[in-house]
Amino acid sequence: MRVVEHRSLSLHFLRSTAVFYNVLAWRITGEDAYAETAAGFIDTWFLNNATYMNPNLEYSQVVRGPNGSKTGTHLGLLDLHCFTKIASAIQVMRDAKATAWTSTRDSAMVSWTQQYLTWLLTNPLSLDEKASTNNHGTFWFAQAASVQVLVGNLTGATETLHEYFDGIYQNQINATGDQPLEAVRTLPFHYRAYNMGGILCINRIADYLGWNAWNITTAAGKTVQDAANFAMTLTNAENNDPSELFPNVAAVASYYGDPNGQYAAYLTQHNPVYPGEAWFFWDQPLSNSGINVTLDSRGTILISNGTNGNSTTTTGGSSKSAAASNSQPSVELALATLGALGVTLWFAL
Repeated sequence: MRVVEHRSLSLHFLRSTAVFYNVLAWRITGEDAYAETAAGFIDTWFLNNATYMNPNLEYSQVVRGPNGSKTGTHLGLLDLHCFTKIASAIQVMRDAKATAWTSTRDSAMVSWTQQYLTWLLTNPLSLDEKASTNNHGTFWFAQAASVQVLVGNLTGATETLHEYFDGIYQNQINATGDQPLEAVRTLPFHYRAYNMGGILCINRIADYLGWNAWNITTAAGKTVQDAANFAMTLTNAENNDPSELFPNVAAVASYYGDPNGQYAAYLTQHNPVYPGEAWFFWDQPLSNSGINVTLDSRGTILISNGTNGNSTTTTGGSSKSAAASNSQPSVELALATLGALGVTLWFAL
């Protein structure tokens, strides 16, 4: 099993994704059941006395055995990097006044998060992770800022992001656009894409806080756009999985623009159904390359081929036909609806 699959299947990742997608479904459809489901997941994870997670990662990635660690390791902080999704989902429910997100729930979540924030800013395990100069450090800063936003400490969140850009960010992208601290890892393409995701997340949190971080350069004068451009040149090397890079390329195109069409062309070449991917919703503006996309009743992405009312879908590199008459409203329509609702999104992974 590849590392990216292991990460993607982690319980924290799946839970946070379930929360976030249910909140999006609520905003798109207006059906309160989705928001109630999201709030219920949050209750179980953080608030219910019988099931809640303690507000720390004291035993995350503990090393077992006679020579193991008595507590977790600083690497375990990465297990909750997906808190950015939780925080963003809660902000959406707050801003749009979801009836499911009651004041009682909000107060309880703020209380839990404030306890976690205290641990995050003071515990030696956490501070060891903060000192990491590669993707581990990047995601510590993204996580800390999102936690600070959730509890209403916007000044603290801004200071956290400035500390990142003035500190470890400066050596993360070199003059070629490569990320030297990720290039030395055992799966360099994966870790390049992973760290880029963290940088993009931080940039979006900065957007939410009202300041532009997208053009802040490293000591070599480079930005995350240069990192994406460099990584795109490595896609066909060493059996790299380009899907890890797709959301990052889309995010770069949505902010920096795509006047020459290079980002849309890259996505079309490697993922011909990309306008149907979830990240296409929030990585806007981004061209759909003229690809007409619908979703069938099972959520499979279909590409309209304009012939006899049929559509074609590509799954795992193989193609099959499916009747367009069975499709749901187009992704473009759903995207327009989402944009009109003014949903606040500031995570990248």
